[in-house]
Amino acid sequence: MESLMEVERVQLAKEEAQTFISLVSAQRKILYGIAYSYFRSEPDALEMLQEATYRAWSKRTSLKDPQRFAPWITRILINCCNDEMKRRKRLISVKTAGVPSGEVMVMTSDRKLDMEQALDSVKLKYRQVIVLKYYRDMTLAEIAEVLGKPEGTVKTWLNKGLKQLRNKMKGGRHMAGNEDKLLKEYFAEITGQAGEVSDIKLNTAIRSGVSRPVRYRFPAGRQYLLGVAVVAAALLLFAFPWIGNQIEPHNARGPSAASQANALFIPYLEKANNTVASAIEAGLVQPVSGVTAEQNGFELTVDAIAADRKGIILLFSLHNNTGQKAQINVLQLAGKGYSPVNYPYGISLNTGEVPTGTTYSYEILQWAGGFGSLPDNITFELNIGELERHPSAPVVVDKPLAKLSVPITLDKKKMAQAGEIMSENKTLTVDGQEIHIDEVYAAASGIYLQYTYSQQNSKQIFSIINPRFHLGGNDEYSSFSPVRTLVAEGKEILVFGNDSRSGQPLKMQLDGILALDKDALNVVIDTEKQQVLKAPDDNLTVSMYATDSGTTMVMEHNTEPGKKKFYNSLILKSEFTDAKGQVHSFPGLYAIPPTQASKDLKSVPVKNYLGIGSNKYAQPLTFTIYSYPAPINQKISLDIRQ
Repeated sequence: MESLMEVERVQLAKEEAQTFISLVSAQRKILYGIAYSYFRSEPDALEMLQEATYRAWSKRTSLKDPQRFAPWITRILINCCNDEMKRRKRLISVKTAGVPSGEVMVMTSDRKLDMEQALDSVKLKYRQVIVLKYYRDMTLAEIAEVLGKPEGTVKTWLNKGLKQLRNKMKGGRHMAGNEDKLLKEYFAEITGQAGEVSDIKLNTAIRSGVSRPVRYRFPAGRQYLLGVAVVAAALLLFAFPWIGNQIEPHNARGPSAASQANALFIPYLEKANNTVASAIEAGLVQPVSGVTAEQNGFELTVDAIAADRKGIILLFSLHNNTGQKAQINVLQLAGKGYSPVNYPYGISLNTGEVPTGTTYSYEILQWAGGFGSLPDNITFELNIGELERHPSAPVVVDKPLAKLSVPITLDKKKMAQAGEIMSENKTLTVDGQEIHIDEVYAAASGIYLQYTYSQQNSKQIFSIINPRFHLGGNDEYSSFSPVRTLVAEGKEILVFGNDSRSGQPLKMQLDGILALDKDALNVVIDTEKQQVLKAPDDNLTVSMYATDSGTTMVMEHNTEPGKKKFYNSLILKSEFTDAKGQVHSFPGLYAIPPTQASKDLKSVPVKNYLGIGSNKYAQPLTFTIYSYPAPINQKISLDIRQ
């Protein structure tokens, strides 16, 4: 009888699990899309879907009204994303060094990264409202239901979030009045990227969330599972088969040393992104010992590194024994004479709050110069300051609570042999325009794409559209989008995530280019008459506004109906020429108050602003285009590794 009852209990449990999986699966696209809007990474979004499923499954008895399942699990998913963001405090670097000296961007930085950086800096409780409103197109009442907050609170959070967003955007106040348009454009593009994930991957993440224990659960698609806590110690010797062969700690004494090495990585694997986790699991991240610094109640320890020709992964712990929260203001690698060796020249945007107790963090940094110029010995430096409660307040670095510095010795010989150069001197052709793939380098720190545009092209190529790497087959693959643009030794390089465990086929794909004929790079405008006399197309309009700073020309590119919009793609060089041939420079960007708009409009219906000052110039004025939203759509695929 007991056996029969046990069978019935098992059957009922299976049915309950299957019903729950079906409910989550019905929301899978929505949940994945929200997670993707936070991390812009397929592996990370799948991990959040898996984590949210696990939490929801664990708390399923707390849901009293099954009709509210959708808002209930959406709130859980957002909480997962917020928790992960708090742990990572990761910000996406914005490309600034790639713009030649003496040039100015009309709105912000190139290739949509400015909005990403601004969103990543918005306070999390405000950001969740922005995501639900502009990504899910929810009303304030619907958002209030999801978050379990009063509608008035949600409205306040939205206003504060938009204010922070304006402050963080380059030309901050210029965004005032244009939030709906800018954010909808941005999230429309995110929607397209999120839609590429397969249902197989989504369903796998959901089933993994129901079936796996949280403490030792890794993101969907990862190959290793440490198992439940009861048998974790026994599994340590076998979860990572590379430990005994590739990691040889000092004074190693058989299996116990390997177990200690595995235990070292557990707190990092619980929060690492796919690039870092796969490098650990592939045996590329090596433990180091004795790398510790302490000052004023703060202790920094570097536990492991993986260095290659292009960059380095650092796993480090920070112990805050002061009893008060703090924040990392500066994080960098330095060489001789404290000269920074990481790109962009000592700056890291992966800084954030330092709570009391122990925090485990990781950092992926790229070398600022060529591999050959690196010194054998560098230092990892942290500048820790007081926690600033106001996001818009400037960071104070001259009066730190602690300045921590630990030495790191680079094995240049091993670094030279690390990674794989998989493609050299190949050419992609889009509408007759050649893009030379000079090198594709894959290593622990990422995939690096070095490319140039042929000087023989008849068009000026401004950028490539949606470049990405696909790892795997046609049915099951991981997709990696750019996370950073860097310039090393005068060469522009796109940096992508990577999965170091896999030797599967690798393809590079893109959807086209933004380009204009080389004889169509001038814009001629009569600012007094507010007329565009010459432009690449009929989509450019200008108007004049008076501000406290002077007269400001407002420029807008009106994308044709039904055409894809390209965010942050209109850039003019900072110098222009008047009718007498005299060269002038823009004095700066000016904010346009919403009250300047006509009475029938709630705000200024533009998104690109260009201040030309209050001086009178001989008309017309000639501007030179640095970037323009002129897409040539053509999907291209290049096999990198068979």
